[in-house]
Amino acid sequence: MRPNQSRVLIFFGRYAGSTRESGFWWTNPFTIKKTVSLRVRNFSSEKIKVNDVTGNPIEIGAVVVWQVVDSARATFDVDDYEQFVDIQSEIAQAMLRRQQAQAVVAARRLIVEAAVGMVEHALEDLSRKKIIVLDEEKKTTMVNNLMVVLTSEHSVSPVINTGSLYS
Repeated sequence: MRPNQSRVLIFFGRYAGSTRESGFWWTNPFTIKKTVSLRVRNFSSEKIKVNDVTGNPIEIGAVVVWQVVDSARATFDVDDYEQFVDIQSEIAQAMLRRQQAQAVVAARRLIVEAAVGMVEHALEDLSRKKIIVLDEEKKTTMVNNLMVVLTSEHSVSPVINTGSLYS
């Protein structure tokens, strides 16, 4: 056996032991010997964009440095321990994406709630101060325009109406 390797010994389907020391070893010829690398390995994840607690976008990635400590568990507890590390990293990225999606939904909900409050306040002020009298259709148009302006992710360009809404 070479340095930084372990052998898991299986005798007639039962775990018979492991050896981590290099050198010449004699074992029963009916023993199955599975070699497990004990070398330190790196796994680099892809970079993904997420939001921090306050909603600011950040880009993160990870380099996972790992090593098999228990060769018997690496052999018997998972089908392929190298693939297991890779899949766990994919799961962590999916969890981060889910957290990001939840943060975006919460932020959009807050934006819409604030916009609705601003529109209500604007309509109340216009009515109370008798600046302009709006019928239901004009109120609907105004609410629509204000909601688009207040909730849009991109800057909006005003449209100037030079005629009547009823023509």
